[in-house]
Amino acid sequence: HRLFADFRPELVQVDAEPWTPVAATTTARAARLGIPTVLFGWQSVSQDLPFLDRWRRARTLGKVKALVGGNRLATDLLSRERPGVPVATIPQLGLLPPLETLRPDHTELAIGFVGRLVPEKGLDCLFRACVKLLGRWRLTVVGTGPAQESLEQLAERLGIASRVTWRGAIPTGELRGLWPELDCLVIPSRTTPHWVETFHPALVEAMGHGVTVVGSDSGALPELIDTAGLVVPEDDVGALTAALQHLADAPRERARLGREARLRVMGEFVDDAVARRTLEFWERVLGRRSG
Repeated sequence: HRLFADFRPELVQVDAEPWTPVAATTTARAARLGIPTVLFGWQSVSQDLPFLDRWRRARTLGKVKALVGGNRLATDLLSRERPGVPVATIPQLGLLPPLETLRPDHTELAIGFVGRLVPEKGLDCLFRACVKLLGRWRLTVVGTGPAQESLEQLAERLGIASRVTWRGAIPTGELRGLWPELDCLVIPSRTTPHWVETFHPALVEAMGHGVTVVGSDSGALPELIDTAGLVVPEDDVGALTAALQHLADAPRERARLGREARLRVMGEFVDDAVARRTLEFWERVLGRRSG
């Protein structure tokens, strides 16, 4: 409270779900001083919360002046509970793609997967889709998780183990070395009652490096990819095989989608774009700009 009173910001943005103590406390203290609060949230599926959390959420949302969601699902959930206030969908953080990208030619379709090795990430679906591919291909898997052993056994049973390279966990800052090795990145996530893909930093980073991307229609993946890649139905092995076969058979189309992906990231997800959209929204909340 003293910090707000001494600093007197024109606006406060709280990057926390409305049911958290930090969101409830911050919005309440800002409201006492007449400082407008913007709440940023990621929650993309409805949750049954304990009574205290429900009380905090209602109290917090009742005091905020505007809402920002990290994806459209989050924005819709927030605005449903607080209709009438300004809302926006803006990424939480931007990224900085390289000024130039290196896209070497590969003698076989180089497919990549980056994610935790758990059922909801859908790597088993990708394995089954790859079995039906015609022509030469290889798959690089980056990530670890409790399902790794069963996934390795599945690759053996499907007869594709020799084409799969398990890279384990790669620190986020070192992923840039992976992208030149790939022709496409596949994120075949599947929705569960309590989870959807809210964002996928590796997918966006790959797009920024000109890698063609294929994603399922889980959560925010279609929103991230838009028309700058291929989106297939969740758990549809045939559709995923067809998408990958298309990329294998049409290298020019694959290259075009890679360029489109990079352009999309440069326009929507770089630091400058995120900062500009955030500032414009803040100015709108403060009544300085219409829109």
